[in-house]
Amino acid sequence: MKESSYLTTTRSGADQLIRRLLGCGAIDKTLKIRVNGEKVLIPIREGYENVAGHETVLQGVFQMRPGFITPQQKIKDLLLKENIYSDFPQTWVKLGNALFLRGLPAENKGRIAGIMGEVLNCKSVYEITGRIQGATRKPAVTLISGNGGEIVHLENGVSYCFDPEKIMFSPGNVNVRTLASRIDAKGKVVWDVFSGIGYFSLPIAKYGSPKVVYCTDINPVAIDYLRKGATINGVSDRLRAYSMNCLDFSPDLPPGIVIMGNFDSPDYLGKVEEVAGPGATVIMHHLMENGKENDSHFAGNRIRGLLKRQIAVLDHMVVKSYSPRRWHVMTTFSFLD
Repeated sequence: MKESSYLTTTRSGADQLIRRLLGCGAIDKTLKIRVNGEKVLIPIREGYENVAGHETVLQGVFQMRPGFITPQQKIKDLLLKENIYSDFPQTWVKLGNALFLRGLPAENKGRIAGIMGEVLNCKSVYEITGRIQGATRKPAVTLISGNGGEIVHLENGVSYCFDPEKIMFSPGNVNVRTLASRIDAKGKVVWDVFSGIGYFSLPIAKYGSPKVVYCTDINPVAIDYLRKGATINGVSDRLRAYSMNCLDFSPDLPPGIVIMGNFDSPDYLGKVEEVAGPGATVIMHHLMENGKENDSHFAGNRIRGLLKRQIAVLDHMVVKSYSPRRWHVMTTFSFLD
């Protein structure tokens, strides 16, 4: 028996939820899924508690799967067969068929990475060597094993295409990408101000039924991958991607929904105010200091101080800790006109 976080759903909704959780690697496969009457309890891996968005995560005890050998044990056994006794990373991130690791030992690094890739069914293995850098969000990763190149990562039914050495992808933000897939944009014009490869615009285009989604980003590489992602997801007909500074963008139609997925969003509110349509909704990601992160009134007043048009705060949520003194938050507001 083992204690685990879990999600509960109905029998009728279990298949869809399980597929979604498997797609982002959230299910703890060492534990048995429990069925209790009409409810299904699905164990969630540590670190994936936010994957469910607004769904409630609970704690419970689950049975271990009989005879299940953890990937860590398989890796250890294979290393011992080759007389390699080094420690290896016990946690990892898997995106598409690529594996991302921290803390690989200097000795036998290549072979350890290769074995971990084999066990976890990954063709390329990267070592994370630092933090995301610069305005174009260039990742700090080094290819250790495999051929590298483009990957396609499936999450919540949306495929994201990118080269991990050229473009970042934050697996920790899966909860906000999940929320993006639930935005009702039917018949509306959407502007994704800092689109990247389409973390928010692709889910909205695929599930939100928008009239059109405008996407702007200063990184031409990101825009190229966004266009590829649009093709893979079958949404090219309603997505327009532009490699340019958002301050220079003039939409043909006034946006009714604006997504601002960058911590510098407050600096660009003036541009959004200029082009947004009457009553437009803005979903803004920004940073707030420790102790204020849950204060929607404080967030709203800060936003009002940067605008001339009147607004109403519709929602405010903490996404995750950014640093010891700051938090990544998401504030949703609408213009009152």
